[in-house]
Amino acid sequence: MNAFTKNVNKTPMSSADTNNYSTTHQKAQQEKVANDVLTLEHLEYLLDERNLPAKWIKANFESLKQKEAKEMGFSAPSDGILLKSALPSLQSQFRPNKPKVEKKADGTERVIKYVTPFGCEIDAMLPIHPDHPNFWTDTERLKDHCWKIDDHPCLLITEGFIDALIPTSQGIPTVALTGVENGLTGSKHDKEGKRYLVPVLRSFAELGFGLIIGFDADSKNNKNVINAQKTLVKKLQLFDTPTYSVTALWDMMPDKSDKGIGDYIQKHGINAFRQNVLRRAEPTEKWLERIEQQFKKEGTRTGKPTPQTIAKEIAEEYQPNWRFSDKEQVWRFWNGKYWEKKSDSYVETSVKAILDSREIEYKRSAFITDVVKLIKLDLTTFKWETFDRSKYIAFDNGVLEVETKKLLPHSQGYGFVSVLPYEYNPLKPVETYQSVIEALKTECPATYQFMTTAMNGDEIGVKKLLAVINSVITFKLSKLQMFVHFCGLPGTGKGTMTRLIQKCVGKNNYKGSNIKSLSKPDEIANIIDKQLVVLPDERTDTTVDAILGLTGNDEMSYRQLFKQGASGIFLGSVVVSSNTPLFAGDTVGLDRRTCMVSFNNAIPDNKRDGSIEDLMDAEIAQLIAVSLMLSDSEVTTLIRGIGGADIPSFELHKWRLKLLSDSVASFFNEMIVVDPDGSVSGADLYKGAYRGYCDENGLKPLANNKFPERFSELLRVLGVNVEKKSKANRVTWYGIRLRRESEETLTYEEQLEEQAKQSEQSKQNAKASPGNTRSDTSSVPDDVPAQSQTEGESLPAIPALEVDNINIKSKPKPEGFKVGDKVIEVTQKTVDGYKWFGVVVTIEEPRRGDMGGIYKVMWDNAPISELMNNVYEHQIELHQG
Repeated sequence: MNAFTKNVNKTPMSSADTNNYSTTHQKAQQEKVANDVLTLEHLEYLLDERNLPAKWIKANFESLKQKEAKEMGFSAPSDGILLKSALPSLQSQFRPNKPKVEKKADGTERVIKYVTPFGCEIDAMLPIHPDHPNFWTDTERLKDHCWKIDDHPCLLITEGFIDALIPTSQGIPTVALTGVENGLTGSKHDKEGKRYLVPVLRSFAELGFGLIIGFDADSKNNKNVINAQKTLVKKLQLFDTPTYSVTALWDMMPDKSDKGIGDYIQKHGINAFRQNVLRRAEPTEKWLERIEQQFKKEGTRTGKPTPQTIAKEIAEEYQPNWRFSDKEQVWRFWNGKYWEKKSDSYVETSVKAILDSREIEYKRSAFITDVVKLIKLDLTTFKWETFDRSKYIAFDNGVLEVETKKLLPHSQGYGFVSVLPYEYNPLKPVETYQSVIEALKTECPATYQFMTTAMNGDEIGVKKLLAVINSVITFKLSKLQMFVHFCGLPGTGKGTMTRLIQKCVGKNNYKGSNIKSLSKPDEIANIIDKQLVVLPDERTDTTVDAILGLTGNDEMSYRQLFKQGASGIFLGSVVVSSNTPLFAGDTVGLDRRTCMVSFNNAIPDNKRDGSIEDLMDAEIAQLIAVSLMLSDSEVTTLIRGIGGADIPSFELHKWRLKLLSDSVASFFNEMIVVDPDGSVSGADLYKGAYRGYCDENGLKPLANNKFPERFSELLRVLGVNVEKKSKANRVTWYGIRLRRESEETLTYEEQLEEQAKQSEQSKQNAKASPGNTRSDTSSVPDDVPAQSQTEGESLPAIPALEVDNINIKSKPKPEGFKVGDKVIEVTQKTVDGYKWFGVVVTIEEPRRGDMGGIYKVMWDNAPISELMNNVYEHQIELHQG
């Protein structure tokens, strides 16, 4: 066992430390060892432009497609070159062919030539030796290759992988930092805001290697680089290992062709580097004294940096993970999964922690304020770009590419500002089930029971509820410019369904509000970046303008209290719940924006069972997966209620609500007959009929100039073909006529009633003849066009769960569980990171034959003390712990 292996448990490169790197990234690195292909373009660059040895190129570099790079966790704007590292380092870099150019607030540009994987803690890189696979881990042999000062083996440290590869390939082992600041970990990963040596440097320091720091020659007068080296030196000195500096010990040529260590060696030769640079290495204590004297002569000190220099350092280090959105006027920090909104005070506290960790002295808090203001100028993003949320869904364990069902690693590049608080675990392919409804019944039995009861057994209604969940998860509602309206009497399940959708997106991703508040700028500020806005139990009528603006992809102005105003587009979903009609007055445009779901199946009080929500909560992750089985065209069809997805009872309910609040609709229903041969003059229609109808029924009529537009819009929505002609200032409507006295032609409401009755009869016939159901909407073509983008109620009435009617696939315990049995979850149901275990306290439903029972369990390790809920028999097993 070599010395490095002996000391591995003393170093930060333990197995636990590799968890700093995403599992996807580690796996991808391991899978690519067999691939040594470089494109001609990349080979010419490395061989001809960089003059690197061929076998070292083959060992250390690889061409990657953009997609491959993204799968490894890189923010890849194009194809490029992968820079690989030898063990024990897991760090890698990617050099895109077309690097991203960032425009700063001051107008300057910054080219990002190299990128590191997202979600990984920074480490140093080690060039791979083509002839010695264990070059860096066989420490005794490594010492023989090292440059020695006073017979002590020393490793060289420089910035840049290629600058480290060149001396390593010529016999001087050199460690590469990915940036001058990156010899230390970022303070954001430590609760105290402190920075430590990166794992590779710490390992070699603990093993007793001396370390020689050699940054570029042009850093001689660069205070940022010097301060970074000072901070690194102080950390290295804590390990009682000799440290030296060769930074800027040579004068650059005018063309800067020998700026870096690698450049110097290629320009002047390895022997010149040994004689003129390495032999002049000075102890860091002496280097510090010399630097202090140098800056004193120039009238400044490195020990008292200005806000400008500090802000520049912090901005460069934290640029991948900090951004200020100019449009939103808000800070966002990357938390490893999404861009989390942070307050100004949080940013100031973070900067203070960084200053304190670097032992930077300041007299007043104004210093911190100035630093933050300057950082903000460097890290401002004027246009926040986000991947299409309907094609990429951020889960707790990665980003789901909807089309391929592939789970990709989290990445800053997606621009996501939220994540679903559940892990994505794919179910069996949809083809293995008879239908999506069958998948729901198998994977989410409690939710299936609730939905079928709430929809009174209508499978299209159940699929519509699944489509609502899908459209909220995928932001489809925003694309369709629609909102969901759950309407029905108390105790019919609309409140339970609303809460279920809230739980699907997670408590941090939704906000409760009310329609009247949507006109207030401070309320818009509260909801602008939420995935879901819930307007529960709206009981009073209001105007339609606010909700049309919110769901119409309109630019909306908003303002947080005591902050500068901002603007943005609400891209989330809106769900409204009410017992009565919502809107009064001018409702033009509302019908095509509304996805109404009627809840009409009220359950008597003595048959309600509120505990079903606990069972449904345990199924949310599976429920999301089931909802995503619906195709994009199916969701569009179901949300719009077109093709085979129309539900006559919903349309009837929707029309009756409209009659209660819309005088034009009420007039059409009672007084107009659709007749291809009929006609009516504009004067008779408005003055003679509409105004008289409103007077007789106590309704407020529309003005003469508004009525024609509203009436035309209503006819268009209802699909009534009319022709309006003008002659000699007289308008005549063709295709309709006024209803005659004692006429028995069905009203529009009565026609909908007949359709609802026929639909119900068809369902009854289908139950009598299995297989003839109404659940198929596949006949709707895939190219259904989308429209252009431009405190909840009391527990609702839910029937007691009839476990005999639920097909639960499990291996039941022959005799069931007993009170007092210790049990544990079969699979983890929460996002806590562990399974819950506890004791059975009640048998809610005994097992019946092969059908498992339902048990109340008190959990021992739940986040809430003495938490109890009901679980199915197949969800738990005996626990010996």
